[in-house]
Amino acid sequence: WTPALDKLCPRCDGKGRVIKKKKVRVPVRDGARDGEVITVFGEGDGGFSRPKNALGEMSEAGPAGNLFVTVAVLRDGETSRRSG
Repeated sequence: WTPALDKLCPRCDGKGRVIKKKKVRVPVRDGARDGEVITVFGEGDGGFSRPKNALGEMSEAGPAGNLFVTVAVLRDGETSRRSG
C-alpha cells in the first residue's frame, strides 16, 4: 500500500518532518582543544515518524537526537564561526 500522491502533505511531502534552521548555544569551555567533540543533548535531528495504523496515518515524531560539534581552535587574534 502507498498513500495517494495527491493527498500527501505539501510541507513535508508525506515524510512527517520539515527542514528548518535553528540557532543553538554550544557551551565551549575554557581550554577546549582542537578536535574535541562537544555533545549538545536533544538538539540534533528530530526522530522519525512511524505509521500509526494500516492506513498510514502518522504518529508523532520521535525525540530529537544529539548534536555533535567538533572544536577548531584558531590562532591568537583570529575569530570565526562556521556552520554547515
